[in-house]
Amino acid sequence: DGAYFEGDPYVKMRPEKVLNMLRLRMETTHIPCCHGQTSMRFLDRFGETHPEYFMLQKNGKRRTDPTVSLPGTICLTSGIWEEMYRDCEAYFTGKSRGYKWGGNFREGTYADLMCQDGLMRCTCENCNRRLGTGRYWSTEVVWSNTCAIARRLTENGIDGTVVQMAYTSYRGIPKTTDIPPNVRVMLAQRGPWTMHEPEILAADLKELDAWLDKVGGKKLWLWNYACK
Repeated sequence: DGAYFEGDPYVKMRPEKVLNMLRLRMETTHIPCCHGQTSMRFLDRFGETHPEYFMLQKNGKRRTDPTVSLPGTICLTSGIWEEMYRDCEAYFTGKSRGYKWGGNFREGTYADLMCQDGLMRCTCENCNRRLGTGRYWSTEVVWSNTCAIARRLTENGIDGTVVQMAYTSYRGIPKTTDIPPNVRVMLAQRGPWTMHEPEILAADLKELDAWLDKVGGKKLWLWNYACK
């Protein structure tokens, strides 16, 4: 809310504001893709009953303490993905799972499954065995599970689009899974912030081309931080 740049106070969606949004090439329908797992309230729902859904920290404790920074980080190789599928299935078929749907579910069409911000590496035995190494250590696990949920929806005759961002440790190109038609991919690029850094810009554009190849001609959606 606030004053339009010509001084017109914001009362309703005026034609001038719509025109300005068109000029800025903003979306006509809001498709959520920003740490959607946070809105699924995993810690509230499963912190006591399924502590194994949450990352095992180096101190041997699960990250279920709501008072710490970024609480509720999930264990990426746990049964939490089954809960995510059940949430998607219920939402897309008009059912309930006992909690209020968050902003990651929109218009009966979209389910944003992007990981909680500040994703940290779990130290449990399964994660030690299945997670990768290097910069993109969570890529294969995050994308294989995301795509498995999307395929399962299709197999069960459920219409719905799963949304996932290629971001931080899961920004790499997954080699062990294809991207189904009902998955929308957003790639986190640094955008105009790299214009003065030719090497970083070249690397980002190379990564962009690789993701375009991966999605096989579908539109690739960009987060480029210009809104910051």
